[in-house]
Amino acid sequence: MNPRATVLNAIVLCSALYLPYLGSIEPRGEEPRRILPARTMIESGDWIVPKIGGAVYQKKPPLINWSIAAAFLVTGTRSDWAARLPSVLWLTGFVVTAALALRRRFGETGALSTGLFFVTTLAMMDKGRTAEIEAMYAAQTGIACVLWGVWWSEGKPWRAYTIPWIFLGLGMLTKGPVHLALFYGTAIPALVFSRRLKELLSLPHLTGLLLMAAVFLPWTILNLRLTGDPGKTTGVWAGEAAERIRFADLNLKSWLLRPVQVAGDLLPWTPLLILTWWQTRSLPGPTDRPPEVAKWDHVIRGAGWGVVFGLAVLLLLPHGSARYCQPLFPALFLWTVHQFNRLGEASRSEIDRQWAQANLAGGWLAFVVILSAAVVVPLLLQSAWLPGGLAALVCLAIALLPHLPGQGKTASAPLLHTCLVMAGFAGGGLLHAGVYMDQKGDLRQNGRTMASLFPDPDRPLIFYKTGYFRSLLYVRRPYRELNSGTQLRPGPAYLVMPEKELASKSILALQQSHVVTEMARPIWEERKLAILRIDPKNR
Repeated sequence: MNPRATVLNAIVLCSALYLPYLGSIEPRGEEPRRILPARTMIESGDWIVPKIGGAVYQKKPPLINWSIAAAFLVTGTRSDWAARLPSVLWLTGFVVTAALALRRRFGETGALSTGLFFVTTLAMMDKGRTAEIEAMYAAQTGIACVLWGVWWSEGKPWRAYTIPWIFLGLGMLTKGPVHLALFYGTAIPALVFSRRLKELLSLPHLTGLLLMAAVFLPWTILNLRLTGDPGKTTGVWAGEAAERIRFADLNLKSWLLRPVQVAGDLLPWTPLLILTWWQTRSLPGPTDRPPEVAKWDHVIRGAGWGVVFGLAVLLLLPHGSARYCQPLFPALFLWTVHQFNRLGEASRSEIDRQWAQANLAGGWLAFVVILSAAVVVPLLLQSAWLPGGLAALVCLAIALLPHLPGQGKTASAPLLHTCLVMAGFAGGGLLHAGVYMDQKGDLRQNGRTMASLFPDPDRPLIFYKTGYFRSLLYVRRPYRELNSGTQLRPGPAYLVMPEKELASKSILALQQSHVVTEMARPIWEERKLAILRIDPKNR
């Protein structure tokens, strides 16, 4: 494949894996905390201080909020699909980067494999379909790792020590500095093995650090100036970091199960990683290699040691999580593809054979699961069964493909085969999961109810002291969030507030100069609310 074909393959495969039904399931987990500040930024024009419910919310830097807001503006819609699009774009960016940068090292198929291994893990198939931080953060770290390794091994210090640091700076704007320890945990061993540790004091590296600071510091300085309280920004991040290493309230069961969760996150490639390690554990180290090739070997060794070091630290954190390990996955697959290429033909064929057998079992499992979803769930929800049934048949056909008579080794190539099985599984299963979740969730229903309660599109809509109110995700019109009575301004408006605030001084004062008409008292998100229509009194 030429570079254009490689990029096209990467984009098409990522699109097939991630775009279908991207917005079918309601936002879950921490997604509303990423989307709501993005909407507030658009409504208020304040892109520096993220807010939820009218109050400052800065547990994470704002790149995820900016990205979601940009997706809303570019697509012209504030849908769940648009909110999750940045995660997909970052994962696609990593696949494209790996496919182009690693072509000389791994060949076209190996380079594309490195990216696709990463984006087809269960962890990324989950997080990459959400408006969350993990997919972006892992992709940014992976891009920096790949670009540094390739350019450093090619003897291009200015490229190696500058452009990757821009992505590290973006990572700082996404989740803070944790990824720096993981990145340097890979780079420093490579420099040590090659006896080039002094390069950390070189002008290119210092320039890269300045570039990283130029990406991150402008927002930080503006934010501190506007909030006037470091405790609301850097203090929050420092507090969260301190919480992770605190041994009090340690959940021993969760701590012991964390390695199992990481192994589960790496599925379906966990067996392949183990097989590759087992086959290469006794291979002799390379000797008498050209300088460029020797430096690349040091990069791979550094990646291996960096993964081991990073996993050891993150798995031992008292209050850590398996998802913290995801930025290590790109380096792990970089090591895996390199080691796989070192194997002889017989060893690779043996891994292919074992992998094809595993895919056969996985294909049958996908067939049973999706066929169940295609038949049982639609019967409960009275929805169509055909798309899920067809997807189940596609999964079965792909799983059986390597075992058909006359098929050669190319049919059992582990990468494409497994990716196709997962694409069919995701496509068939997520359709019905989306239908089920849409029926079960209450946020979308709340949004539809609100649309009927506020018929006048020109009348301002105000949410007063509602705090973290997830149903705002489905308010498809401009609104304001206030958390102080002094912010209430006279004038016509719809006012949504907690029922207990009806007797507050702010509302009683408002009644002196306005006609306050109660419209409804709904219970949304297990909270009692009051909806008022506010009109100025005629004088």
